[in-house]
Amino acid sequence: MAKIMAIVNLTPDSFFAPSRVEASGALARVGELLAQGADIIDFGAVSTRPGAQDVPVEQEWERLEPVLRRCDGSFEFSIDTTSAEIVRRAYALAGPFIVNDISAGEDDPEMLPTVSRLGLKYIAMHKRGNPRTMDSRCEYPQGVVPALVDYFRRFERIAAEKGIGEWILDPGLGFAKTPQQCWEILEQLEAFAPLGRPVLIGAADKRFTAGDTEKAHRTALLHGADILRVHDVPAAIQTLKDLGEREFFRVAWPWRGWRTALTVCLAAARRSDRRPWRRAWQSSNTLPSTPWRRANAWTYPCREASPFRTVRGRSAADIRAAR
Repeated sequence: MAKIMAIVNLTPDSFFAPSRVEASGALARVGELLAQGADIIDFGAVSTRPGAQDVPVEQEWERLEPVLRRCDGSFEFSIDTTSAEIVRRAYALAGPFIVNDISAGEDDPEMLPTVSRLGLKYIAMHKRGNPRTMDSRCEYPQGVVPALVDYFRRFERIAAEKGIGEWILDPGLGFAKTPQQCWEILEQLEAFAPLGRPVLIGAADKRFTAGDTEKAHRTALLHGADILRVHDVPAAIQTLKDLGEREFFRVAWPWRGWRTALTVCLAAARRSDRRPWRRAWQSSNTLPSTPWRRANAWTYPCREASPFRTVRGRSAADIRAAR
């Protein structure tokens, strides 16, 4: 199941006002998000909304430092930053975390070496220009999806050279992409599968969604997204549940019968590679009321724990002797 990354903005000017919190209330907000089902908390101390101005490193750290000082390591978090200096300070104060870099290391030449040296997880996002110029740089002559695939193939080589083994791919919805291009990316996420990297989608309340973030989330999940970066955790959790139920009914309940659904699910479990009890099937001396016949032996998926000691009044030994 996809993971939920919940946004906590420590900025006064992030584009989605409800995501903004003061440092004094940040951990209370974190507790709420975790209770709602968030898997990762994403702290941001610099706004990257269209038109946003750059923020000095000291000001960014002034917003982050009091929050990180109170983090106790009980939850996984990321920091949305393009500064290697912020990464170094945060690691020294709070230990390992995920670096969420919207520039994929392009804004600070020290970023990738720093991430490699500290052994941190890394999110590489595609963008062009900066928040003030990105809306004018949406031309992709070969198509936006092929351009992104080429970009991340190049980044993969750079990351390998720098010694970064664990990284996550973010196509950067809204960053130098038109609304049409954003939807095109969501509908073609399978194009990134050959890279073998988890795909993070940050669609929450962006302009291209026109107020329907969950439509974007549903599209992303149906095409292979692994992480959703969100403002509204309960809504994202509900979308995950709805899609999970929909997939179950599509695959396991084609004739609307519970026996059929159970049969399909059991067959899937038997096909799974995760079957540590398989040998127990072959050696069990117990039988169910409707036993499977497998490899010329009656089998049952338990290790000497079945209540079915007899079948229709006959013991397992009697049945085997009769054969």
